This record gives sequence, structure tokens and C-alpha cells, in this order.
Amino acid sequence: YRSATRFFDTQTNNFDATIIPTSFDMTGFDSLTRARGDGLQKWGKQPNWKINTYGAETKYVDLVKQIISNDIADAMNWHNPSIQEIETADNTEQEGEYLVYWTDEDKDNYGNHHETLKPGSNEIASASTWFLKSNKARRIFLRQLTQGLGFVRNTSSYEFYTTDGEYTTQGKEMLYVLSSMNTGNTSPDTDAAPIL
Repeated sequence: YRSATRFFDTQTNNFDATIIPTSFDMTGFDSLTRARGDGLQKWGKQPNWKINTYGAETKYVDLVKQIISNDIADAMNWHNPSIQEIETADNTEQEGEYLVYWTDEDKDNYGNHHETLKPGSNEIASASTWFLKSNKARRIFLRQLTQGLGFVRNTSSYEFYTTDGEYTTQGKEMLYVLSSMNTGNTSPDTDAAPIL
């Protein structure tokens, strides 16, 4: 198993005993999550999901909800994600929310994503992902939604997803490790010492 430096509060016993096997692709994980050299950025707690249905086809809204509720919730060890549908021309991120919407105005072939960090922190405060209306592939929806979970580099590799839009075993492992670590964690698995 890989060495780790973790801290815990003896008053609440919130020790995270996740152990990462040496077989885990830490080099690949680091290249996707720590490319900026600032340690791990991620959600501190499960976000509320807001899906803007403005201009979207119902079947793709339903597909996105399914991916959030099943694939992402399972891989990130999140339970009963809160998903709200709205319909508005305004696509402004709100703290604690992950916004999803569709657009015609994008130069990328798939859509794109954005994350806002809490000031002075690696914790994601809000995020958004948008899709081109021309995109119909489950893989693209899964890929773009995954980007806003804490990946600072593109996760488009087929080692992460299958061609039909499911996480590979390696993709699930990376999300599991991401969810088990604390914000600011540095490679190989080191948390910053708590400020007392």
C-alpha cells in the first residue's frame, strides 16, 4: 500500500482510513488532478445539482439526471444527490451548486466546464458544465460532468471511459481516490497539517 500522511480530530473520530494500493495509477491520477501543482481541488461536500432545461431535449435532461444519480453518485460515494430543474436564460453559478446547461454558443466540440474555488482554498465552491445541443453521446455527457468534480486536466482518455459512456475500472478507481482525499492533498497522499 502507498504511504499516507493524514490527520484526524480525536474529538469526533473523523479519521479517513482509506488505503490506496500500490497498483493504483498515482502518476495518472496526479496528472489529471494536480496539474497546477497546488494539491487536490475538489468539493468539500456533495453539491446541489441544478439543471437548466432551457433549450434542452427532455431525453438528454433525463440522461444527465441518470448519470448524476447513478454513475457519479456511486463513484464519488455520494448519496441521494439533490437535483433541481430550472428553465431560464441565466446561467450564473451559485455557491454550493453544480449548474448544468445547454448552449449553441461554444467553440469546443463537446461543451466545457468551469469551477470556482473558495478564496484561499482548494475547495470547489461552485461549478458549471455546458453541452452543445448537437451532442447526443452518453460518453460526452459523462465526460463533461466528471470534469467539474476536481479534475484540472482533460479526462477524455478511453482509459477513463468506455466508448458507450461508462466509467472504466480505472476511471472508477480515480474517482474513488479523489472522493477519499482531502482538499489540498499532495502526492503521493499527504494532507496539510491542520491549523490549530
